[in-house]
Amino acid sequence: MYGEKCNAWAFWCLLASAFCMGFSLPLGRLGLLAAAACLAVDAARGRCRLRMPLTGWLWLALAALAAVVTAHGLNPGKGLGKLDKLVWFMGLPVAASVVDSRARLWQVLRALIYGLAVQALRVCIRNPLNALAISERFEKTRMAVHFPFAHELILQGNLVDGQRVMVGLVGAVALVMGGNALARLGTRRLVLSAGREPAEGGGETRARDFRIPLWPLLIGLLAAAEILVMKRGSWFSTALVLIALGGRRLLRWRWLLPAAVLLGLLAVGVAPVRQRLADVRTEFSTGSGGRLAMWTEVAPVLLKAHPWGIGFRAMTSERMRAIAPQIERDRDHLHSNFVEMAVSLGWAGLALYLVWMAFLLRDALVANAAPRPLFWMILAIFLNGVVEYNFADAEIIILLGLLGGLAAAGRRLRHTVAAGQDGTLPA
Repeated sequence: MYGEKCNAWAFWCLLASAFCMGFSLPLGRLGLLAAAACLAVDAARGRCRLRMPLTGWLWLALAALAAVVTAHGLNPGKGLGKLDKLVWFMGLPVAASVVDSRARLWQVLRALIYGLAVQALRVCIRNPLNALAISERFEKTRMAVHFPFAHELILQGNLVDGQRVMVGLVGAVALVMGGNALARLGTRRLVLSAGREPAEGGGETRARDFRIPLWPLLIGLLAAAEILVMKRGSWFSTALVLIALGGRRLLRWRWLLPAAVLLGLLAVGVAPVRQRLADVRTEFSTGSGGRLAMWTEVAPVLLKAHPWGIGFRAMTSERMRAIAPQIERDRDHLHSNFVEMAVSLGWAGLALYLVWMAFLLRDALVANAAPRPLFWMILAIFLNGVVEYNFADAEIIILLGLLGGLAAAGRRLRHTVAAGQDGTLPA
């Protein structure tokens, strides 16, 4: 009996972790640790089987390679101290083991999107208020010209928030656009009671109910937060994924296309958004010290001198500026997973990383029914990694580990077809 109860606890801890990791890294980690502990007890009592998917073994192989390269690299003291971040890919085996039905898979996925929506709400409230407070503080001083609201709003955004709301937005749209029972999630309503209205027959008054569509509300909230976070990599990755995801479905979901066009026009009309888009050209000019300078001047020199890698997180601003002085100060990474992995872990590390990502995407592609929300969520993170180094972000590591574990579980469960047998509803 204890083992069965622990199995339930493992799932509930994983569910709580999925919800919390959307807006709180400490709570997400705590829930994941609790799920792993419950799973270990359950496995020790023979109540369940621990599963290590191929993507989990590739994670361990990459972590081992990173440890070896870093120990013999340029800055082992710094790099070895950062390797503990990679432990939080433990969501791969934990989710792959705990999620034993498609009903559980959808529950965890929805909990994750709800948690990401909480973070989106925080961004929509916090970022404008913080930017306004800073600009008002200097409004009547000589420094006012250096602290305009638009500029401060841009500075409030960060890479982690941009990717979190990106993943939530892509996942929510994919779920609502599903061609089977998942599509009915979009018809659910959030019921709010306000005011009083006379009951039928002139009896006692009763509360007046207002029914609000839940998923379109979440999608709008996530989209607004993604615009406010002011991260171009997330914008472009989201646009590419949604265009690929939409396809013919945009013709059926006629409300989505005009809504997307209107949102895009409104966004471009906002001064900070226009400024961020206009600044793209500086990133692809070697003279401005942007990404192109890092990729074409710094990376080739280091790869030639250290083909086996300089070590995990061994890059420093001083090392980059010694090669290309025009690069901005305080930059300690190369703004691309591909370039950073090659420089940090060598060509072998880059190859292993690409193989790992390919198997993650393969699992997600066959894990669930069209339009495969897990696949698009992982693909969005992968695409954003082309122009950002998100592999070492703790918040993205735990998120990608969970998504990879769900994908592995979904791939294992793909042969369960009978309606209701795995907890899903017939289309």
